[in-house]
This record gives sequence, structure tokens and C-alpha cells, in this order.
Amino acid sequence: MEIIGQNPYRILGVFSNASLREITAGKTKLSRFASVGKEIATPADLNGILPKLCRTSSLIEKAEASLSLPEDRLRHALFWFCKAETNDTDALTLLNEGKTEQAYDLWATRDSWSAHLNLGVLAFCRNDHAKGIRNITQVIHDPAERSAFINAVCGDTSQTDEESLAKTFIQAIQDTLPAQKLLNIFKANASSERYAQFLKEGVVRDPIGQINSEIRRAEEASGNAATICEAGFTLLENARPLLTELKLVMNEVDMEYRILLDKCAMQIRTCAVHSHNLLQEELSNGCESEYFKIWTKKIHALISSINTDNLSSDVKLKIEDDVKQLGEFVDHIDQILLQSRNLCWYCETREANSADAYDHIMHKVLSRSYNRVSYNKLTVHVPRCPECHKFHVKWESFGILAILGTTIITALVFALLTNNAMEEVLFGAFAGFAVSSLLYIIIRFIYKTKNKNKPGYIKFKKDIDDFPTIKQLRNDGWENGLPSA
Repeated sequence: MEIIGQNPYRILGVFSNASLREITAGKTKLSRFASVGKEIATPADLNGILPKLCRTSSLIEKAEASLSLPEDRLRHALFWFCKAETNDTDALTLLNEGKTEQAYDLWATRDSWSAHLNLGVLAFCRNDHAKGIRNITQVIHDPAERSAFINAVCGDTSQTDEESLAKTFIQAIQDTLPAQKLLNIFKANASSERYAQFLKEGVVRDPIGQINSEIRRAEEASGNAATICEAGFTLLENARPLLTELKLVMNEVDMEYRILLDKCAMQIRTCAVHSHNLLQEELSNGCESEYFKIWTKKIHALISSINTDNLSSDVKLKIEDDVKQLGEFVDHIDQILLQSRNLCWYCETREANSADAYDHIMHKVLSRSYNRVSYNKLTVHVPRCPECHKFHVKWESFGILAILGTTIITALVFALLTNNAMEEVLFGAFAGFAVSSLLYIIIRFIYKTKNKNKPGYIKFKKDIDDFPTIKQLRNDGWENGLPSA
């Protein structure tokens, strides 16, 4: 632990119950040697159990400044050895020789504040937090031991009480282990139950402050839909590990935790809803279709990322409703774009022209008798631009000419080979029609497969099953074309 290895008392070569005169004398002596680049060993170095110190003039000056106030001396004294009894002197000599177990056994025979303090510091040096906490909290909470400790370190210059000393200890140690592990050790070994509350207050203070800062940052975000949405994602990303950390210390039913969880979720929801509204404005002002699609889906992903398990019922209901509504918006995004921008259905980039629209006939059977069908008919206007219209005419012309030409050629070939036998000629014509139709279908399929995901791809005229109006009509029982008799 750095608070022990770099303890100001150790740097100044004294023990924690040293007088101010001894501290000043130690600082003066060590500074003199450090100024000429020489090192000097002291009995308080304890290199037998701790990493070797490398003292510099600035380190020595800083150490002395760290012990200027009585409260500072007490804080650092909780994590450094003292020499108040003969047994302390003997045990510290053993530590300098590296005889840790013998030193421990010697202190363990004593029941005094100095023995408990030294046992606690030694335990921390050996990474035994449980024993360290058990012994040092004994010094803090036993009235006689606490009084003797404060008097030995500060004389009568400190008015520190039991609670202040306990909080000082907690603040110094809370970063040495994960919060939950440290909390469990305190619950099992500290001599006062107040430590759990002290530790909780100290551990949760920073994460709560960070989460509130992240929420404020998201609240203050301004700009276009993309900026607001990204602010929501940033809040989600930064708050999630902090909330997980808090959950380890605070019970998930803790009111403060639940309020913070709701507050964070509602701000993410606000970012999603606000960015969605801004996106509608950007669409009406002419933003690119691809931009609109990308950010609509991102906004839906943002609000869908909120874990609603531990949220209050009101907040949970609002978020679930928004997820559903934005999901429906995503599902109908193509129709929304077409309606708002009058885009061509086939290329989704150019503006449609009413004169070039493709009129698709649909019907819905009302009743059917032996030789009569009663039905409703309607024409769906699929928006199309002039360029896509020309593209469709070319493909239709190519298909008709290719199939007709292949059919005629095949019939003539069969006529020559069979001396104009009618059955063979008809078979040849049928075979030519079938083969050319199949080839036409294959060529169309290859074109669609190779170009579907490329910019500028144009759908074929009959690729309208996903056109929103036709899709809805088919779901309602309408069929393509006119009914057969």
C-alpha cells in the first residue's frame, strides 16, 4: 500500500509518535544528505519488509508539509509504526532484520494501543486487510487506546473525536480494494457497524457525482439530431459501468439508487425523443434519405438499449411505449420517405413524376358464383421517375424481343429439320419460348443479385410486393390483377 510505503513518517526517518522536534531534526538531516546526492539509512526505513526508499529533496519537503497539521499527523500515523514501549523497539528491530513472524508474535503478546497499531500496520504490509482493519479499528474505538494514540501523536493539540478518526481511516483506505470486497471485510472485522455506512457514503459519492455530471452534459447537448442522439449514447456508455459499481454497494431497492437509475433512463429517453423530433424537421428541410434512415435506426437502438428491469413503473411504461412507437416508425420508414419527399419507389433517390407512375391493378373478391365473380377493383399508383420508367421500358422491350425472336428462330430450325411437320414446328416454338423465358428470368436474377446493394440500383417494375400500400392491401385480402372467371 502506497500510504504505508510512501508514508511521510517513513520518508522523514521517524516513527509515528515522534515529536515535532524529532520530525524537524530528521527532515534537516535527510535534506542535507539529499542535497549532495547521498543516501542515509534510518531505523524507520524498514527495508526488510518494504520496498527501498529513494529520497529526494522535494520528496522530503513534501513529507514535512504533509505533517504540518495535527489531523494530518493522525491520518498518516494510522498507517505507520510507533515506538511507545520496549516491546515496540524489540519488534521493530526484528522487522529491520526481516524477521516478520517473530515481530508479529512479540506484538501479539501485548494488549496496548501501540501493539494493536503496529499489528495493524504490519498486517497491511502483508496485504492482510482483515487483520489490519481489526487491529486499527480497535485503537480508534477503544476510548483509552484512542486517547493514548492521539496524545502520543499530537499531544493536546488535537480535538479529533472517535467519528472523525473513523472517517479519516475510511477515506484513506477506501481506494485500496474493490468497494464490495472492502465493505465485506469491514462488516466482518471492524469494531463498529458505522464503518459500513461511512464506507458506503465514501464509495458512492464519486460515482453518483460522475453520473449526475454525465446527465447534465446530455441535458446541455445541442445541435442536430445526430449530435443529440450521440449525447444519449455517450450518457448510456459512461453511466452503465458507474451504475454497475453502485449496485455492488447499494441495494437495488435503495431509494437513492432507484431515483438515480430513473433519472439516467429518462435523460437517455429525452435524447432519443428530442433527436427524433429534430430528425423530422431535418427531413422536411431536405436531408438525405440515407442519413434519415441511418439516424432513425440509431435513435431506435438508443432507446431500446435502456434496461428497464429496475426502473419505476411509470418510467418503464414510457420507455416501452417509445420503443414500440419508434419501432413502428422504423418499419414504415420507406413509406414515410416516399410520402414526405415524393421519391421514386424504384430508385429511392430521384423525385417521382405523376406521368411516369406505374399503375398497379388489384382486386378483392366479394362473392363468387358458378359463372360470375363480384369484386372491388382499385389502382395503386406506384411513384416512379422518368429515368426508372425508361429503364423498365428497355427491360420489357428486351424481354419481349428476346423471347419472341428465340421462339421464331427455334420454330424455323425445327421446320427445316422436320420438313415442315406441324407438330415438330409447334414443339420447337414452345421449346424456344420456354428456354428464352427461363434465360430472361436468370439474367434478371443475376442483375438483381450483383447490383441490389450498389448505389443507383433500380428495382424492376413488378418488384412492388414491399411497396407499403400494396403490402397493406395484400394483408387486408386484396390480390394482384383482376380475378379469373
